[in-house]
Amino acid sequence: MTVSRGWCPTLSTPMSSGDGLLLRIRPALSRLDATVARRLAAAAARHGNGVIELTTRGNLQVRGFSDVSAAAFADEMEAAGLSWRRHAPMVSPLADGDPACAPETLGLAVAVEAALADDPALDGLAPKFAVLVDGDGQMPMASVAADIALRAAGQDWRIEAGGAATLCGADAASEMVRRLARAALALGIRPQGAPGCGEALFQAAGWPARAFEPMPAPPPVAVGRLPARAFGIGLPPGQLDAALLTRLAELAEGLGDGTLRLTPWRALLLAGLSDQAEPALRRALTGQLTDPDDPRLRVASCIGGPGCASGSVPAAADARLLAAVLPAMPPGGLALHVSGCAKGCAHPEPAAVTLVGRDGLYDLVEHGRAGDTPVRRGLMVEAAAALLQAAARPEARA
Repeated sequence: MTVSRGWCPTLSTPMSSGDGLLLRIRPALSRLDATVARRLAAAAARHGNGVIELTTRGNLQVRGFSDVSAAAFADEMEAAGLSWRRHAPMVSPLADGDPACAPETLGLAVAVEAALADDPALDGLAPKFAVLVDGDGQMPMASVAADIALRAAGQDWRIEAGGAATLCGADAASEMVRRLARAALALGIRPQGAPGCGEALFQAAGWPARAFEPMPAPPPVAVGRLPARAFGIGLPPGQLDAALLTRLAELAEGLGDGTLRLTPWRALLLAGLSDQAEPALRRALTGQLTDPDDPRLRVASCIGGPGCASGSVPAAADARLLAAVLPAMPPGGLALHVSGCAKGCAHPEPAAVTLVGRDGLYDLVEHGRAGDTPVRRGLMVEAAAALLQAAARPEARA
């Protein structure tokens, strides 16, 4: 087994981190069968430290392995049908239960994965190369970025890449994705690395396309009661453990359709629920994040130290403490990103306030990214909390 020193681990190439080796799983169609979820949870606890993370691309990260235990875990996941699916696209989580979602969404996702997997030339795609199939509906994925995105547009599909787009029918979409992926490889374009390259990509793929400016879109609320008989459990900062995953799998079998839906919004969904399921779910999930108004939903963070070797601050733990100052703020108020280092892995986009770990303290960036120039340096977490509380006061917002 090869240990990756880069930024995107897989099952066969784990990445070294502060708490051991880290592996990543990309389930097909952004969902996990309950039986398989239980096997994953048991293996994560037996071979690793039991910490499981849901990434902003709907993948699962499992932590705390040694060289030997990482290989054993990978073997068990392969046997459970969870081999690393390099070409699997992200998919609308309620695609088969939301009547407003394009009915061909799941079929199109299957066709896209097959088209990419059947082309040997595309084995060179970076593991982080992201493809999205967004059927719109009541939980649209307009806030989710991808290298190539297919988005439902009436009777057609809009295909986007690198800041350019065109329309196509569902029957041509998977071939267009394949050609665009080949063009990205031929032109040496890294994942999410060249937002202005779209027209060149489409030209290389043999289709005309027009440049466009993506419109900012807030993510949908993916917690609590949801459309299409679904229910969401929030996981800030995308973290759960083997025990919670086992419990969610049991609830999915007992009350839902037997699957867990993975989202890029740091939430897991149960679907296919009866009208009477919600009270039982809430009782079983006491203490979990099931309230769409919970202030923790307005905070993004990575795991930080000691789980990540790059983090000098316990970002996840501090984020939970700092969330407590947010309830006094109006809806849609301050958004907070707590980053263990200047890489900003948990939230690459600007936030109203970003706290960046440096030498055990925090630097504060306003309306920017983790790598931007801070306006305050060397803050203890208590001082950062005081600044957030001051910003929440009415006179500060006047």
